[in-house]
Amino acid sequence: MTCLADDPGTASFHVACYHQSMEPFMARGRELRAQGVQGAQVDTVRFAEVEAGKLPMPKDPASLYSISGDGYDPATSEIKAGRRLYVVYVPFGTPESIGLPGVPVVGAPWIMFPGTPKAHIMFIPGM
Repeated sequence: MTCLADDPGTASFHVACYHQSMEPFMARGRELRAQGVQGAQVDTVRFAEVEAGKLPMPKDPASLYSISGDGYDPATSEIKAGRRLYVVYVPFGTPESIGLPGVPVVGAPWIMFPGTPKAHIMFIPGM
């Protein structure tokens, strides 16, 4: 797993850990953002690079776990308004190939960005 620590220079809180096989895709996203590429354009560039064979994607499912919040209180070690997220990347997965809906379903997993390199199964705590 690769784990990224929170940026203490921002008011919000975010940490994430993901399977090493996702590192080329994730690192490219960080590189593009550092170059000033923003929003959906990051994925436009990455998807084109995947399609061109320049950016490898995992052959097997790969997990990511994250927690985000409004901040961190070092005195109590508490994350303010913490929100957990669990996903399993299944590059190019579709509702038909995975057997899950391609739209959010309350209380159940679903596939987000189906058919793309960034396709992943969403698991939201409290399901």
